[in-house]
Order: sequence, then C-alpha cells, then structure tokens
Amino acid sequence: STELEAQRIAYDELQRKTVTSEEKYQKERENNSLKLAELTKQVNVLQQMLQSAANEALEKEKCISSLETSLASHMQLNASFQKQLEELIQVRDKMERKLVEVELKHEGFVRESEEHINKLQVALSEKEVMVTKASAALEEKDKQLQLLIKESKRQETEIQDLKISNEMLEDSV
Repeated sequence: STELEAQRIAYDELQRKTVTSEEKYQKERENNSLKLAELTKQVNVLQQMLQSAANEALEKEKCISSLETSLASHMQLNASFQKQLEELIQVRDKMERKLVEVELKHEGFVRESEEHINKLQVALSEKEVMVTKASAALEEKDKQLQLLIKESKRQETEIQDLKISNEMLEDSV
C-alpha cells in the first residue's frame, strides 16, 4: 500500500510538471510570436523606407547634376536600410527556427510524460487489483477464523457439559 501511495504521488507530481511545462511552453510561444510580429513589422517599415528611398533616388537621377550629392547620400541610406533589413530577416529566421526547436522539445516531453503516466496508470491498476484480491482473501480468512472460533467455543461448551455429565455419573455410581 506504501508502494501504491508512492506511485500515486509520483503520478500526481508528473501531472503537475506536465501542466507547468505546458504553461511555460505556451508563454514562451506567445513571447516568440510577439517578437516575430514586431520583427515582421520592422521589416515592412524598412522595406517601405527602402522603396521610398529608391523612388527618391530615381527622381533625383532625373534632376540636374547638382543633386548627385543628395543621390549619393540616398544611396548610402538605401544600403544602410538594406543591411538592416537583411539583419532583421536573419533574426526573424533564427526566431522561427528556435520556435520550431521549442515545439519539438515540448512535443517530445509531452509524449514521454504521457508514456510515463500511462505506465504509472497500468501499474496503479495492477496494484489496485492486487489490493482488492488481498482484501477479499483477508475477509475470507477472517470469516473462516470466526467460524473456527465459534466451533471451538461450541466444542468447549460440549466438553464442559460432558465433564459435568461424567462427574454426575461418577457420583451416582
């Protein structure tokens, strides 16, 4: 029964850890999703700025040569935006890979936990069957013992009655 209780405690602890892991995974997933959305937003803004800078550069090329300095500045800005865009895309891709890794780890943990829980449930069921059988056997033995005690008392009473009868016969002889 102590082993059964220990298995029940282990089962409850595993259930609690699974719930905690689920909550932690969900929170991490939400945080990563928020970060990913923010990065996507920044990428879109940079793409718009890049497009705007490119459009301005094209307009400047049509203007007189005195605007060549401004064009060079815009080209430099354009290159800077392009670099930032590429960096943000790399960060976003890295976040997506991490999210996939976290999901795979979580799935593995959940699968292992479920297997362990199932094994514990099977063991618990087996122990409960054993306890039920042992309890039934004890009840049967108790009934037999009560019958033996009752029979012993009856025989003892019969012996006492026979002794009394025997003494009475001896006295009468």
